[in-house]
Amino acid sequence: MARILTFDQSSSKTGWAFGMDRSNERWLFGSFRVPKRDADGERLVIFRDDLIEKIEALKPDLVAYETPFSPVSTQGQEQGDRARFSIKVVRLLAKIEGVLEEACSRHDVPYESYASSTWRVTALGFGRLPKGSPDDFKTLMKRRARALGYEVKDDNEADAIGLLMHALHGAPGVARSQDDLLERAVATL
Repeated sequence: MARILTFDQSSSKTGWAFGMDRSNERWLFGSFRVPKRDADGERLVIFRDDLIEKIEALKPDLVAYETPFSPVSTQGQEQGDRARFSIKVVRLLAKIEGVLEEACSRHDVPYESYASSTWRVTALGFGRLPKGSPDDFKTLMKRRARALGYEVKDDNEADAIGLLMHALHGAPGVARSQDDLLERAVATL
């Protein structure tokens, strides 16, 4: 049974979820804060300490996280459709990803990252909002997590559950469960 720990990291609060495949046990989930500091290094230390605490306590076989969002040009889109981003936040998220990869490597835990448009297909059934949708992805994922019986406090926890759904039951989980049929056949001989 694969034990998977997922993170929806952000510049202020990171959601996490933990579960196993082929298990009827309820998933664990929560979040931790990364408070603002004058220096990014201080925030990275806080993130790393909380991350390592989760890795050491839960002993995952795999860590999965959302690939940091890299803004693209919004030229030619409607004014209301423009993505808002801060280059400082984008840079901090890239640094957080580096800390995550380093911590996993130091603890010999493999890691994978998933684009939001990929894991949302597994969790919600679509990777882009339907035209004219009155809700955003964060609202939809919170609703989905609650429908599954998880009383999430915020979108960070809900997104971590969506990432876990994808890691366990989406394309990555299916690929891991298939393993090498030839290798399995040789083992039985």
